[in-house]
Amino acid sequence: MSRLPQSDTSKKPVPWIDGHCHLADPRLADRLDPLLSQCRVLGIHTWVQGGYDPADWNRQLALVSRYGSAIVPVFGLHPWWVARLSDEASLRVALTELEAALPRSRAVGETGLDFLPRHGSEQSRRLQHVAFNAQLDLANRFDKPLVLHVVRAHDEAISVLAPRVSGTARGLVHAFNAPRDVARRYLDLGYHLSVGGAVTHDRNASLREAIPFLPLDRIILETDSP
Repeated sequence: MSRLPQSDTSKKPVPWIDGHCHLADPRLADRLDPLLSQCRVLGIHTWVQGGYDPADWNRQLALVSRYGSAIVPVFGLHPWWVARLSDEASLRVALTELEAALPRSRAVGETGLDFLPRHGSEQSRRLQHVAFNAQLDLANRFDKPLVLHVVRAHDEAISVLAPRVSGTARGLVHAFNAPRDVARRYLDLGYHLSVGGAVTHDRNASLREAIPFLPLDRIILETDSP
């Protein structure tokens, strides 16, 4: 994510922020201290989180207690998690928990729509739409920016977002991986685009072609670790 200048490595590296990651993931628990030490050597000093479910939010708060302001907590109900619910009643319980937790969160997310085949049943899509709209309402009520997760559902997501835009839209589209015309639609709505390793893949030609046309002040870099 970060590269030191090759001409003079004695210079202090430019400070970087990882715009989206999941340091609360249990897979990182046993090696987080050395990992973050290595990141700091490279100049990465702040890590913006992506929320997944109530258990994840609690792990994020533990990281804040441990590492302070270097951890930016973000709470939300991830579309993958929502897609696995069996009914709307369970979703409503989780949304109530999210509402209670949001004062300790810097943003609302991940939220959005993921229509990959494994999440694409009619029931899954319906619950994702309910969760998405409810979290947009919470973001508005609590005046929080959004962290959006949208996969194979950009038209649907933009159709939900567009009527809510009043010139003050805030937030980012995480792991953005879509053509230039889709990028322009999000930019016009006021969102930043967060890109990660996918931009280096040859198979993502449309994303690679879009990047040069994006305003530099609207691009965010992320690792989406792990």
